[in-house]
Amino acid sequence: MLFQTYYRLDPWSFEPPLKDFGVIQFDNPKQMFSLFVRYKHAFNEGQESQVLVQTIHRKDDIPDLVRAVFTGDAEIDFSIGGKNHDGFTNFPDVYRDFIVALHEDMDRMASEIFNVVRWRMGIVGGPLGLQSEWSSMRWHDDTKGEKIFDEHGFLNRQMIAGLFTLRMPEMQKVDFDEECRVNVEKLINFQSKQPLYHDLFREAWQNQRDNPRSALVMGVAAAETGFKTSLMDLNPSVSWIVENLQSPPLDRMLRDYMAQLPARNRLNGEVRRPPNEVISKIKKGIELRNKLVHGREETVKTEDVRQILEAVRDLLYMLDYYRGHDWAIERVSPEVATSLNEG
Repeated sequence: MLFQTYYRLDPWSFEPPLKDFGVIQFDNPKQMFSLFVRYKHAFNEGQESQVLVQTIHRKDDIPDLVRAVFTGDAEIDFSIGGKNHDGFTNFPDVYRDFIVALHEDMDRMASEIFNVVRWRMGIVGGPLGLQSEWSSMRWHDDTKGEKIFDEHGFLNRQMIAGLFTLRMPEMQKVDFDEECRVNVEKLINFQSKQPLYHDLFREAWQNQRDNPRSALVMGVAAAETGFKTSLMDLNPSVSWIVENLQSPPLDRMLRDYMAQLPARNRLNGEVRRPPNEVISKIKKGIELRNKLVHGREETVKTEDVRQILEAVRDLLYMLDYYRGHDWAIERVSPEVATSLNEG
């Protein structure tokens, strides 16, 4: 059977705007899950433009009792009197448990693939994870041979409100950039999640205006986690030391050790450290972070946090490049790229 969820996102919360990338679709390695992203313009006055993320998940390991409910073969009381206290039909517990678990899995898979796309494209902003309403999930019995989710294939048809008959066409794969598509598909094949340090960075970026102090703390944590993760990936023999002993300050590691990393990719045959300006901003971030967590500082300037986070982002993509992701060097800022090429 096929299941579909969708997410409507604020287009103004992404940087750069998702509309710049056109239509994007990606499948996971076993072709069991597809994610489709498109920018939807508002054509009528009063409507808002939005980013629409749709998913399709093929799931065949469905218990017989659950499948019987989907196919209409189960004896279910659909009358008003057959509703339980929360307004839903009295379906078998195994069916309700299946739906809740499936919904959680789809949100998780959608978030993982969406974040891999954003990592590769250098897109910040937007929600940290995608969350949908389980009652809006759509389903289709593909054994019938139809290629579209029929109008009755909604889980919320089981609610007192009645049928929800929105129809969506079958998703079509659109090539927006073949090189990027190949890169993302490789990432999905070999690494289902973006690195934790990019998760931390995205959370920091999200909070920089409303909560600059927490953004600063999280941003520095992203930089420190990124360097330690890369060090253990490139030189596994130091894993125990990194995990169990206190490391020198990150800015010192960047100045004195980064060039010694056994990198998989190099810049003109060398492993180069970040430019001095990047290291200086990260050092400033570390110092401010330490003052905050020890109660010696109460406020930080939003502009300072922004500059520190931009430096952290450059560092993280440099580390991605050294870890073997060729495309990552394209994501560093033009100023840093120029400095690295001149270095």
